Amino acid sequence: MAFAFLAGILSRFAVSQAGGLIMEAAFGIEEMWKVQMCMTVGELMIASDAMYHHFFDIEKKFAVISALRCDQAVLGIIDDFVIQVDIVLVCFAYTSVNGGYQISVRSCDDQISAGKLAAFVCEGIGSGGGHAKKAGGRISEKLLEEKYGKIDLFDFICEKMNMLIPG
Repeated sequence: MAFAFLAGILSRFAVSQAGGLIMEAAFGIEEMWKVQMCMTVGELMIASDAMYHHFFDIEKKFAVISALRCDQAVLGIIDDFVIQVDIVLVCFAYTSVNGGYQISVRSCDDQISAGKLAAFVCEGIGSGGGHAKKAGGRISEKLLEEKYGKIDLFDFICEKMNMLIPG
């Protein structure tokens, strides 16, 4: 009986990957949150290592965090955690993906939209956008190099932030 119940949960979880509302209908919002917020030990290690090796610009109140190759959801978790730091108004987390980078952006500053910031950073070299508080994007490594030369994504993001927030 327990096995059948577990198999039902796993099959519902697999189906939910294609359509998120199925989980809510099957379990209710609280149980759905518990299942969807599950991360592996490996992902926890990637997130903790990335946060440990963070960069904060204390004057301009932004953070940039590079993570080992991971899922977009892990980048979001990293950003969601770091944006809670009292000196951070904007946070970027990024990881390498095939042919480029995946970025996640968070903002808790009403004057800086995460969606507009993601679009600004990705303009001409990928695509980005989202909401005022949470956003994401994808940057082509080839287009980044063609447009800006050999530049590390970390340095590129910092340059973009320095353009946006003069010091």
